[in-house]
Amino acid sequence: RRPRLLDAESEIALCLYWLCDSMSQKTLCQLFGITPASCSRLLKTGLETLHRTLKSMAIAQVRWPSLEQMQASVRLCANREAILEPLNIFAAVDGCNMAVQAPTEAELQNAFYNGWTSSTKVSNVFAWAFDGSIIWCHLNGPGTWHDSTMAVPLYELLGSATPDGFKVVVDSAFQVKRVGSKLLSSGSSNVPMSDAEKQAIVQIFSEQAAVALDLNGGKRIASVRNASEWGNGNFKKVFRRTSLPLPHQAPHRLKILETCVMLWNLRTRTGSNNQIQTVFSGGYEPDLVNVCVTYSNLSHMNRL
Repeated sequence: RRPRLLDAESEIALCLYWLCDSMSQKTLCQLFGITPASCSRLLKTGLETLHRTLKSMAIAQVRWPSLEQMQASVRLCANREAILEPLNIFAAVDGCNMAVQAPTEAELQNAFYNGWTSSTKVSNVFAWAFDGSIIWCHLNGPGTWHDSTMAVPLYELLGSATPDGFKVVVDSAFQVKRVGSKLLSSGSSNVPMSDAEKQAIVQIFSEQAAVALDLNGGKRIASVRNASEWGNGNFKKVFRRTSLPLPHQAPHRLKILETCVMLWNLRTRTGSNNQIQTVFSGGYEPDLVNVCVTYSNLSHMNRL
């Protein structure tokens, strides 16, 4: 029997190199000392094995949070915007389009063609907890599908598996009225609140704070919703393969996306830092950042 070209550890390394970098196959072959044919075969078998392994690991799974986990995420949100704590915001949701190779069939190409970006895309929607983990996602949809259409399963989950009073923040692309008060949009200037939530804000802060949040709290909601923008951006930077056109074969493409999502949760839940976690854990120092920005601007003006 011929010996294996790569052992198990090297095969996993090959897959991780391929997912986390945009390098060509030629470069991969040079790094691992294999031929292009062997590289293609090992990537196929390695990704399948990695996908099955991650699906068997509970820590890597995408799962809807329990009540205790929602409350922990709410406390993290309060580190960023303390006045929003009585609203019980536990996640931020946004869509993320990714490029895909143009299918050869005209009907499929038409389904994946996104007129806004003038290219073939796949639509994805991610729900980000404030510890940086992905708690829900809908992957691999046609590029013509709007974020609100991709989020239909999320609406059902909010209605059936989310306690009353807990909310997620979205942008104006989502159907806020579909699930009552469990979606908060950053697109409106005011923040709809129940009488109990207003009373809680008055008791914790002041009546003026409750009135200000009711009339002009959109900026605070937008500040929290930025977590979904950071998450989507960091996801594509960590897994740079998703920044290149993905394969047009739907099952293979879905396996790649699911593997990346589970790897993200694995690295997040095992102690790896990310932008969302850094900002909402209390370690973020906005005053220091403002000083650095001001210093940079003044230095630029002095050079002029």
